[in-house]
Amino acid sequence: MSYLLVSVCIALSDQAFAAKLPQVCHMDNEQEAEIVAITDFLDLKLKQGTLVHLADIDFPGGRKAARQYLANNLLGKTVTLRGASDKTDRWRRKSAHVVVQASGDWLQSDLIELGLARVRPQMASKNCLDSLFQNEKRARRANKGIWQSDHFRRIAVEHAGSDRYVHNQYAVFVGKIVSVGETERWRYLNFGRNWKTDFTVRINRRSKNVIGTIEKEADMVPGNVVEVRGIVRNHDGGEVDVHHPAQLQILKRREATW
Repeated sequence: MSYLLVSVCIALSDQAFAAKLPQVCHMDNEQEAEIVAITDFLDLKLKQGTLVHLADIDFPGGRKAARQYLANNLLGKTVTLRGASDKTDRWRRKSAHVVVQASGDWLQSDLIELGLARVRPQMASKNCLDSLFQNEKRARRANKGIWQSDHFRRIAVEHAGSDRYVHNQYAVFVGKIVSVGETERWRYLNFGRNWKTDFTVRINRRSKNVIGTIEKEADMVPGNVVEVRGIVRNHDGGEVDVHHPAQLQILKRREATW
């Protein structure tokens, strides 16, 4: 039995992790559905044939354990899909948050609390995602599931060479902002003195829903330590684009000791 399956078995004996969808998570397009299958990509297949992608989370490893958990807890059950739109992605999937009707449990929260997934901001508001970040922090500190592997842990940007991450894959970084730069289109958070060789975060200034939130954040300044998560490109020392304000989290203010 793998370490992830062991983690799941232990967690299933203690249901204290179960959480409800917070009131701050305002989502339209609520609908009821029955789950009939779990795909190899961990999407949910509904009775009517629709595929549902679990919004705002990422499965970086241990898919076998996550698939077993989903099958054990969802197959044949009725759920409420929150936030599902009529639009589908290129794989013809809808994205939604899932609440198990019988218990009222928020599926995304439980998966993160078990260490079977991590937060990947996409759809929900920053305030809504706060509880998921707290669950992820607890799971990481307790070395649950994926957090038992160094491969999925946060990467310090001063050691963020291309050998520490996979190009065009999702990763989580931690570092101190050294400087902030701007062009007509982009705002840059630089994590070193040489932007050609050091880690950089880009924010599209035309994305008002993102840049507007960032501009209101007084702590997003040089000297502060932040966590950033997203698709990393092996470009000029590593580069991540921010498409959702929750991709950036303040860890320490500049007056604190790093």
